[in-house]
This record gives sequence, C-alpha cells and structure tokens, in this order.
Amino acid sequence: MNYAEHPGRERILDQALKARTFSEIATATREMDQWVEDHPDDLGILDAYEVLANMQEIAEFQQEEFSRRPLAGAVA
Repeated sequence: MNYAEHPGRERILDQALKARTFSEIATATREMDQWVEDHPDDLGILDAYEVLANMQEIAEFQQEEFSRRPLAGAVA
C-alpha cells in the first residue's frame, strides 16, 4: 500500500523532523513505533528513525557541552 500521502504518516514524519529535545524525540519515536506496528509494510518511514537517532546524538552532545560551561556570572 502507498502511505506517502496518508495524513497520519505526514504528521508523524513532521513530528520526527521537528524533534529537538529529549522529550520530543521520545514522543516522536513512540508515535513512529506505533505507526510501524500498525503498518509493517511501510518501509519508507524507517528512514525517519535515522533522523531521530541523529537528533538524539545532537541533543546528547549539546547537553554534554552545556554541562561543561560555567554558569553566567559564576566566579572561577
């Protein structure tokens, strides 16, 4: 079946592409997991998992970098 223009699929892909925070990434992953469970023949959506994995890595890197920075106004 062709799901390319399915509104639910489009919403899930949009959510995956906009996910930036850990919470948004987790929510998008859960939504995609449910979609894949309901539509196992939609192999095209699997690419969005790679997008989410990349966003997870970026979020982890940013969190690590942020934790290394001294607080503004802190005296060293």
